[in-house]
Amino acid sequence: MSKSRRNSVLSKIKGAIIYMKWKRQNREKIKYKFSFLFNEYKFECIESSIFQMNEYILKIVSGNILLEFDKNRLGDWNIIVDNRNKKNKNEGISLNTIKQYFKNTQNANEIMDLEELKHFLKNNISRIIELFRDENYIETKNKLDKLDDILVRKRFPGIFRDEKLSKL
Repeated sequence: MSKSRRNSVLSKIKGAIIYMKWKRQNREKIKYKFSFLFNEYKFECIESSIFQMNEYILKIVSGNILLEFDKNRLGDWNIIVDNRNKKNKNEGISLNTIKQYFKNTQNANEIMDLEELKHFLKNNISRIIELFRDENYIETKNKLDKLDDILVRKRFPGIFRDEKLSKL
């Protein structure tokens, strides 16, 4: 094997090792910081993925509740809550929207960091589980979708200039 070929193979192996280590570190960080979910509510990891630009997703489930921890390329975390039994996938609701719903406010600029997400989730997980039960899901989803639409429009007012486009 030529030296350049060997270096290329070693570089790919090194990249794969770094990828796996970073993925494990993120998963362990969530499991440690949100240990109450795993210990008290019996959540289990079902998916852990890294995408380009260091974006990371960890999905955990317990019963019919799916929590998706998303880390964007800037290092900001978000948690998406969803009902695992629904037909349409990838239509969950941000924990930030749920917080606004519980507070009965529409503050589009209030974004929680990972520590705030943890505290809010810890204090409200029972209420969230109740909202996302199969029998409550449709009503909950409709209310939260409307609020989410309002929050997005407030946060990004220039996006929905054409009223026809805003209904899509």
